[in-house]
Amino acid sequence: MSVLETRELSKDFAGFRAVDRVSIALDDGKVHALVGPNGAGKTTLFHMLTGFVRPSAGRIVAFGADVTGLAPFRISRMGIARSFQITSLFDRRTVLENVVLALHVADPVNLRFWESERAVARYRDRASAILEEVGLAAVAARTAGSLPYGQKRALELALALALEPKVLLLDEPTSGMSLEDVQ
Repeated sequence: MSVLETRELSKDFAGFRAVDRVSIALDDGKVHALVGPNGAGKTTLFHMLTGFVRPSAGRIVAFGADVTGLAPFRISRMGIARSFQITSLFDRRTVLENVVLALHVADPVNLRFWESERAVARYRDRASAILEEVGLAAVAARTAGSLPYGQKRALELALALALEPKVLLLDEPTSGMSLEDVQ
């Protein structure tokens, strides 16, 4: 079964066609790769799949529902998360706080004032577990802005994992990273 598919998806920018009639189907439980040279439209396709850019033509279907043109937060709440080519972090917050914030955003109930201490404790525990998964537990108390590039990429992956996605789109996940960082 396809969890995410496009049907004849296109995107034009001032007469330039960045994405031209792309039809793909991503099956549940499988790893897929989108490969192409710089400027081929891969990032634009990711932007459309996650609601950051509206397609000029075509349809996007996620879990059987048409999500074409939906806002990014709505697509995220359906279970589709992504990383970006350029890291987007709260540089002045700690690594742990970045993940806690992502968990808070992912929680459809969000914090109620009478549950805040318990919820924050739950978020911190879950954030610590995610940081352990991506190899950042040792730097949880450091500010995100102080991390080397490879660790920033790992933190961005942690933020995406905090959303507990059914589909995770990674845009150039190892770009600019050393072999040691990738491993």
